[in-house]
Amino acid sequence: MVGSIASSPAVDLSTLPAPVLVAQPDFETRLAAKMARLIAQMPAFSALVESDPAMLLLQADTYDEVVLAQAVNDMARGFLLAFATGANLDHLGALMDVPRLTVTAATDTAAAAMEGDTAYRQRIQLAPHRFSVAGPELAYVFHARSAHGDIADVKAFAPNPDDIKALVLDLLADNEAAADLIATMADALDDADWPGVVRIAVLAASGDGVPSPDVLSAVDTALQGPVRPMTDIVIVQPAEPVDFAIEARLFVFAGPDQGLILSTAQDSLAAHLEDIRKLDRDAARSAIIAALHVGNVQRVELLQPPTDVVVDWFQVGNPVSVSITIAGTEL
Repeated sequence: MVGSIASSPAVDLSTLPAPVLVAQPDFETRLAAKMARLIAQMPAFSALVESDPAMLLLQADTYDEVVLAQAVNDMARGFLLAFATGANLDHLGALMDVPRLTVTAATDTAAAAMEGDTAYRQRIQLAPHRFSVAGPELAYVFHARSAHGDIADVKAFAPNPDDIKALVLDLLADNEAAADLIATMADALDDADWPGVVRIAVLAASGDGVPSPDVLSAVDTALQGPVRPMTDIVIVQPAEPVDFAIEARLFVFAGPDQGLILSTAQDSLAAHLEDIRKLDRDAARSAIIAALHVGNVQRVELLQPPTDVVVDWFQVGNPVSVSITIAGTEL
């Protein structure tokens, strides 16, 4: 499955259909054309039956033509960013001067653990944004994600003047122009993120998503270097997990093995949770129910979470416990 750039407005590669670079021939149409050509050249073969050697040769040749066209399509797609994997993806990365990151260095007994295809594909797609150094949101995202192999997502945020204006107006309203207003406002403005401050939230690929000090240090070093515009003040911060529990009861139709239904529902939910393990991505009850509504499930009773888990731009939903049970059979 192809992946899109997490938490960004870039083109979602997963929505792109596989292109047809070579027209896929229809077996029966091509076989009929070959037979017509054979008969035109050799009329004696006008009464061919399925068991005739000539017919078998025509069928084998037509089948090879169909397989070859599919192989050419598959090979060509392997050099498109949305579909490339392994060494093909490495070559696409080389075109953008983006090497695959090393997650864990090699030892005497183990080979190096390298960046996975999904994360690597996302960085290659982000690469053109780095040409503006940091500054644009996706340029910051690219440089941050390239700083370390244990990074799943990055979000860049900078306030605008309206944010500061709203802060001041809220303080005035809250204090009703009290005598201590000046001191209160001074403290608030000292703590505020003014335009020019860029906050970078980093989500780790491992654990609960909170990056280690080494990861944060690597990102900070990468962004404080020559890629940072002189007017930006960059602050790197870890992602903040928002813990929640999932508890659901499945009611199924009679028939197939309930253990298989439960296993399929758990796998479907796990895939959904992995898909939304991104910064600023809510965990919606409707989506959780949809993920659990696999084949032969009549209805889903979702007990936890009681409401949608809404997260901020620097937060990530963190399912700390998942309990899925089959509560009964319905006709």
